Amino acid sequence: MKKNIYELIIIIINCLGHSKQSYCLDEIKSGTLALGCPNNQLIKLGRVIYGYSWSNDCSYIEKDCTMDVPRDDIICLTTANCTIRVVEHPLILQDCWNLAASYVQAEYECIAGSICSSLLFLLVLFIKRTK
Repeated sequence: MKKNIYELIIIIINCLGHSKQSYCLDEIKSGTLALGCPNNQLIKLGRVIYGYSWSNDCSYIEKDCTMDVPRDDIICLTTANCTIRVVEHPLILQDCWNLAASYVQAEYECIAGSICSSLLFLLVLFIKRTK
């Protein structure tokens, strides 16, 4: 029985797909960053940041100085797609010694709606029964 529960938990975890998109600000031509999930999965936004990279990378590493992208610049018109309005380069990060941001990064998850929700519901029911 325990084996079945562990298998169910692994299936639920696999329903969640974690993604990250990072771009150097000087590479973005359109002024937007498009995020999307396939097959009508739901998008769950995580951290969306501008950052300055001490190592000249275009994605976050622990020593970077960052600033959250303003929520007004995050537009989600559907449950599966969002657009981030990107400020033209240079963007001055006032909390980072007035350095110019070098990248924008968005973390998000794609969640398979109905199948994962049903499996999660079954897991919760089972846990309640075993208490």
